[in-house]
Amino acid sequence: MTYTVYQLKTKNNKIIKTSPTILYDYYPIQYPLKKCYYNTKGNLVVKENQSQKDTIYYNSKNQKIKMVLYPNAKKLNDSITFFYTYDIYGNITSEKTVASSPKLDYYLNGNLYSYKSLINKFYINFYVLEKDSVGIKQFDNEKVELNYYYRLFNNNNQLLKEKYVTTDKNTYPLKVDSIIHNVEYQYNNENKIIEISTVKNHINALGKTYLTKNTEEHNYLNQGLIHEIKYYNDRNLIMQQRYILNTKGKLLEYSNHWVSPNKTAIYKYNSNGELKNYIFKRKDKIERNITLQYTYNNKGNWIECIHFNKKSKPKYLIKRGIEYY
Repeated sequence: MTYTVYQLKTKNNKIIKTSPTILYDYYPIQYPLKKCYYNTKGNLVVKENQSQKDTIYYNSKNQKIKMVLYPNAKKLNDSITFFYTYDIYGNITSEKTVASSPKLDYYLNGNLYSYKSLINKFYINFYVLEKDSVGIKQFDNEKVELNYYYRLFNNNNQLLKEKYVTTDKNTYPLKVDSIIHNVEYQYNNENKIIEISTVKNHINALGKTYLTKNTEEHNYLNQGLIHEIKYYNDRNLIMQQRYILNTKGKLLEYSNHWVSPNKTAIYKYNSNGELKNYIFKRKDKIERNITLQYTYNNKGNWIECIHFNKKSKPKYLIKRGIEYY
């Protein structure tokens, strides 16, 4: 799948297409530079970038057990392999990495990662079985170690608690600080998450400690079609998110509002799940209002999209090329 961007101009009430251009980083709607295509089963396959080839392996339970990344397509001897293991309840127990050579940076989920992030991770899972609190005591008694993630599940295999430690190295003066994370999850009667609270115990190299707390509050309205999330730092509201779904579970609208600085972004989608309108407000002033108009091929996939600015003038034309296999 390829994307080509053209800037549009209006002259004598006619839309004129200029030569190909790019959407600058500050433009709020970006299109992937990744290479995408449809395979023989009609599924969309996404390559992380045009030069990196990836291969993922699954077991009979459809669990990802191995992923091989080739950061440079011209050097297939350079690879990074991730190995995954699971317990009998289907929860991950380890994530191990093997790189063919040192200092291999890589792309994953569209993000560039440094080779320094290639560390082995281990997950120690505890379970609260019916009428049995042994798992809780075992979890509470575990002392956290770096690269180990301790997790407590209930008898519905829902995550109740987790704890882990991270470090932060300061270059001047050279010292290593530690942060112990303690996370708790709460659910409603419909098994939907209603609160996630994280208490962080900051321990610096000089022995000084202090606590911070982050909280997510989840609220469900209109029979679950509206999902609201509020984020707090030490009881201070910092951001709100809102998801609106249709009766088929498709996203119709998403918005996020930051308290300070006061700014709001609103994304509206059509019945195909494609963005049709983007609004950005600073306080109550609308700074951007972009409307998208699509043209589709005979398979129902869009091949052209025109962006109109807040004055309803055409700004960009996006042409999408799709290859079917």
